[in-house]
Amino acid sequence: MWELSFTGFCLNSDKLILRDSITCVIGYARKRFAELTALLKPFH
Repeated sequence: MWELSFTGFCLNSDKLILRDSITCVIGYARKRFAELTALLKPFH
């Protein structure tokens, strides 16, 4: 499931160059981290 979402997110970028892939990975990580933070907020 995670791989699927990750691939889908990465395929959104126009060019599949290394630099774009790195940007994609960082963007995806930030997105996931933001979601995780939002989920954990009520518990704090």
